[in-house]
Amino acid sequence: MPHYDTDAIVQQWNNLINGDTVDASRIRPAILQSWKHCREKGVDAHCVLRSNGNVTLLLERSAELIAAAKPFMEMINEVIAGSGLRIDCIDHEGYFLCSCGDPTLVKESESNGFVTGCHVGLDTLGTNAAGLCLSLEKPVQVLGPEHYNVNLHNLNCSATPIHAPNSELVGVLNGQRLTLYLDHAADNRPVTDGELTLELPGFPGQLMSQLSQYPFQYWSRW
Repeated sequence: MPHYDTDAIVQQWNNLINGDTVDASRIRPAILQSWKHCREKGVDAHCVLRSNGNVTLLLERSAELIAAAKPFMEMINEVIAGSGLRIDCIDHEGYFLCSCGDPTLVKESESNGFVTGCHVGLDTLGTNAAGLCLSLEKPVQVLGPEHYNVNLHNLNCSATPIHAPNSELVGVLNGQRLTLYLDHAADNRPVTDGELTLELPGFPGQLMSQLSQYPFQYWSRW
C-alpha cells in the first residue's frame, strides 16, 4: 500500500491533469481508478460547487433520513468537539442535505459551495469521500490532494454509508476537516480506508435501529 506522501500525490495529480504518465505506485488503487474515471468523464478539476438541486424537494423527500441521522451527527460532534471536524448528511443521489460541526470549517465550506442542494457525486465533483462511498457502498477516506478537485486539496474526508433496514443505500455520513488536523500526514506511514473514521462504539447499530422506525414504504421509494 502506498505511503501517504503529499508532495508525491500532488505531483501525480498534476501529471494526470496535464495528460502525463501517473506513477501508480504512488497512489492508492481506488483513488487512481477514480481519478481516471473523472478524467475520462471530462470532470472539471477546478469547478466550484453550487446548489443545483431543488432544495425544498430534497429536504421533503429526505426528511426521515435527516431526522434519523441528525442526532448521531450531533452526538459525534459532541464527542470530537474541538477537533475541527464537520459532519455532513448526503442523500443516495449525492445531494448535500445538512451538516454540523466546527463553526469555522462550516462557514468556510459554505463559502466554497458546500450548501444544501449541491451535488458531490463523482461525475460532478470528482474523486471525494462521499462520492466514492456512494459508488462503492463502503467506508472511504480521501486525503488532501487525493481529491480530484483542486479546491478540496485542503480537506481530509471520511465517509460511511447509511443503509435502510432493507439494506438499500439511502445516504452517506461524511466527515471533513482541514489538512492541518491530519495527525499522521507527516510521519509517512501507510493510510487505510478506516482511519479518520466516523465510527463510534455501537454507531452503525444505533443508526440502523433509528432508521427502522420509519415505514418500509418510505425506504422503497429510493
